[in-house]
Amino acid sequence: MQKPKGTRDLGPESMEVRKKVEEVMRDRCEGWGFREVDTPTFEHLELFTLKSGEEIIDEIYAFRDKSERELALRPEVTASVMRFYSDELRARPKPLKLYYFSNCFRYEQPQKGRYREFWQFGTETIGGDCSKTSAETIALACEILDSFGLEYDLHIGYLGVARGVLESEGVVGEDQDRLMSLIDKGDVDAIIDFLDGLSVSSDCRGVLVELIDLVGEGRDTVSQALDVLESYGFGEEGGFGLDNLSETLSYLESYGDVDYTLDLGIARGLEYYTGTVFEIYVPGLGAQNQVCGGGEYSIPQLMGENQFSTGFAFGFDRVVEAIKHQEIDLDIGPRLMAYIIPVSDEFRDEAVQILGRMRGSFPADIDLTGRGIGDQISHADSIGVRFAVIIGEREVENGTLSLKDMESGDQVELGIDEAVNKIMEEYESL
Repeated sequence: MQKPKGTRDLGPESMEVRKKVEEVMRDRCEGWGFREVDTPTFEHLELFTLKSGEEIIDEIYAFRDKSERELALRPEVTASVMRFYSDELRARPKPLKLYYFSNCFRYEQPQKGRYREFWQFGTETIGGDCSKTSAETIALACEILDSFGLEYDLHIGYLGVARGVLESEGVVGEDQDRLMSLIDKGDVDAIIDFLDGLSVSSDCRGVLVELIDLVGEGRDTVSQALDVLESYGFGEEGGFGLDNLSETLSYLESYGDVDYTLDLGIARGLEYYTGTVFEIYVPGLGAQNQVCGGGEYSIPQLMGENQFSTGFAFGFDRVVEAIKHQEIDLDIGPRLMAYIIPVSDEFRDEAVQILGRMRGSFPADIDLTGRGIGDQISHADSIGVRFAVIIGEREVENGTLSLKDMESGDQVELGIDEAVNKIMEEYESL
């Protein structure tokens, strides 16, 4: 029987890499003061149609349960975390810093780098000053990728300016959301066609087209955007929030040398994003080269009025693929430190006792097939064990262990405590 379309089986070697990547991500988040949460794999369908509309139903796994409740497998995690916040976490001190690692589901055509079941690793910072939380969120995402030694491109945008221009022309609600979606796709012709069907000025069309085409490095690009606004007569103080973007970039620079491209054409494609947004790409991954995206957002139905959050989500599978593509060695180390080899079943009781002692300090295993000593050593070598621990008549009589280093081939006889300590030292040095 075959696995369902759009899913994968992940073998031991793949899982070792994924566990290592997950471990690093968790370690960095917890080091920055984030705490882990988890939410249900399925939610009420209404949670996902709340802001995305009924059309999202065609893109997700939606179903009715035996009690005719309309449910859906989560297509992303942010909405679930915000529902959790609304239900149980609202009274907690702000800012509330949370992270998650979850599988998600989308009903779409599988292709390279895109699956129907996939994993997201992300953070949400609820409350706090938006400029400061945005800077920290971006810096943390970069810190995680830097931890792996990945090469990547960071693009930062700001939705407030496009939304501000549209609101000044009376373009709100679904029309504004539709335009933001077109901006996210970079489809200038479609943007112009849609604007032509609305009652907006030619200045509105001109300024939007120029702004979404504005790409540059550093805060000088913010000044260029302000110049564009003023040239079309949109001279509102603060440039529809561009002063907030400039402040965010200033805070970001305080985290160290963070290279970024300012790209006002980034819109993220989701209606709840409001201010600074960002995307991270890894060269060489083809069409699916975006590994992370996030920004400032608000979901009033769940968070309450005037409550904002800032977060990001890594496409976990794409990060793993990027590490593989750039041939980065994660230094996973041996899976087993010791393989206990009784010379015969006569010494198995003693071998199991030694095994139990070792398993309290480091990964260890024992033969379960009744192989001869030579075959056991060959098996230990084939599965990447660091030390073979041989127990026979001499070792039992002397209270010793014969320790074979599977890397160098050297073999020594040591007291039990000495042998255990030697293996433990090697394990702790990894």
